[in-house]
Amino acid sequence: MSTGIFLGSDEIKYNGNPVGNMRVGGTNICKGYVGSVLVFDNCAQANSNVVLNIQNNISGPSAGYTIGGNLTGFTKSGQPGTSYNAFSTTATVNSGYTGSISVSNAPGGTFPSPGGTTVSATTTLTGTVSSPTPPVNSSISYNTSGITGWTSSAGTISPAAPATISGTPGSTRNWNVVVTLNQGWQGSVTGQGNQGGVFPSANNSTYTAILGGSVSQTQYTYQWNFTENLTGATASYDVDGTGSTFSSSAGPISVSGTLGQTSTATISGALNGSNVWQGSDPTFSNGSSQTITFGPSTNGGSQTLGITGTATQPIGQVQLYTFKGTCANDACINRGSTTLTTFYYYGTNENSATLYTTNNNGVLSGSLASGYYAKNGYQSFNYSPGSSSTVSCINSLVYTAVATGGYPCGNPLVDYWYINGGFTAAGPLNFVSLTSDGCGGTNVTINDGNYWSTSSAAGYGASSGSC
Repeated sequence: MSTGIFLGSDEIKYNGNPVGNMRVGGTNICKGYVGSVLVFDNCAQANSNVVLNIQNNISGPSAGYTIGGNLTGFTKSGQPGTSYNAFSTTATVNSGYTGSISVSNAPGGTFPSPGGTTVSATTTLTGTVSSPTPPVNSSISYNTSGITGWTSSAGTISPAAPATISGTPGSTRNWNVVVTLNQGWQGSVTGQGNQGGVFPSANNSTYTAILGGSVSQTQYTYQWNFTENLTGATASYDVDGTGSTFSSSAGPISVSGTLGQTSTATISGALNGSNVWQGSDPTFSNGSSQTITFGPSTNGGSQTLGITGTATQPIGQVQLYTFKGTCANDACINRGSTTLTTFYYYGTNENSATLYTTNNNGVLSGSLASGYYAKNGYQSFNYSPGSSSTVSCINSLVYTAVATGGYPCGNPLVDYWYINGGFTAAGPLNFVSLTSDGCGGTNVTINDGNYWSTSSAAGYGASSGSC
C-alpha cells in the first residue's frame, strides 16, 4: 500500500514525491483518512515543539509602539524531522510618536528529535521610539525700517502682529505676509509672501519679517483759473494764501496735494479811489470762494472763478423844485411844485456834477436841462452840467398891481410887479424886479396912487415919496 496521501484516486505529491505528512497551520498532521479509509499513519512518534521567544531591544517608551503577530510563547508543533515555516511578528510605531523599528523574525526549520522535544526560537526587535514632541508657539513681528517713506498711515500689514501660530519643532512655520497700501499712497513693498521657515524648539519664539521698498503719498493735482470784467475797480485773486492782482485774467494756476488736503481759491474786487459799486455789483461766477479736497474725484479737475461789476464815484443827491427859471428870482417865484424832487449825481460835489433824474441801482439816467431851479427856502440852484452854483432869492416876495410910467405919480398904468414887502410910507421900497419874472429890467417909477418909488435896473428901490 502506498504511503502517499490520496484525494479520490489521485495521489497528493510535492515536488514529485508522495506526501507522507500533512500540516495545518503550525500543526503537523500525522494521520489522515479519506472517508473511513486510513490513508497514512505517522503518529508513531510524539510531536516536537518550537516555542517563540521575542528579544525586545526597542529603545523608548513601550506606549510608543505595538507588537503584533506571533508573540512570546507562540508554539509550533510537528513530527520530528518535519519542517516548519518562519515565525511572523510585527512591530509598529504608534501615532504621535516618532522613530523606526526593525523586526528579525525567527526563521523556519525542522522539528527536533526525538519526539516530544521542545526548543525555543528567538525573534529580535530593534529600533528607537520617542515620545510625542509638544507643540511650540511662535509670533511674527515686522521690521519696516527698510521701507522708504513708510508711516503707520501708509497701509496695513497682515496678518497683524503678533499673529501667533503653533507647531512641532522642525515642522514648517508659515505666515503669508501681505502689505495693502491705503488710498492716497503709492509704491511697492518687498518681503511679502510666505515667511517663517521651521518652528524652533524654543516656545514663544518671535520671527521678524524684514520688509523693504519705497512708498509715498499720492500727489493729486487741480487747476484754478480766474477772469474779471470790472470797471472802476481792481480784481485780485488768492490761491492758498498767495494773492495777486490782475487786469484781465489769471491762470491756470496748478496746485497739488495729498489725499484729504484742501486748496482754496478766492476772487474779489477793490474799488478804485472813492468809487462805489453800482447796484448789486460785483457779481461772481462760481462764487467768490471755492475749496476743493484733493483725492481721486478732484484729480486733474479745474475751476474758473470770475468777477464782473461796475463801480463809479459815490452817488450824491440834491433836492430841487422841477420848475426851470431864467433867473434865481424866477425859479423862486414860479416854482411849479410844492414838493421837492431828488436829483442824483456821481461824486461828492454837486457844483461840478451832471444831474440825473433817475437812479436805478446805481445807474443814473435822465439828464437835467440847464437853468435855475429853486431849492428849499429862498435859494436857487443855477445849474449847468459840470458847473453850477447856489444863489439867493429876495425874501418875502409880493406879487401886486402897481402903476407905472410918469414921475412921480403920473401915468397910473396898472401892471403886475414883484416887490419886497409891498408899498410902505417909510423908506425906499426894496423892489425885487422891474419885470414880471423877477429877473431885472430898466429904471422905472411905480406907484399905487398913494406912494411912489423909483428903482434901479438892479431891481432895488432908489427913492420914494407921497402922491
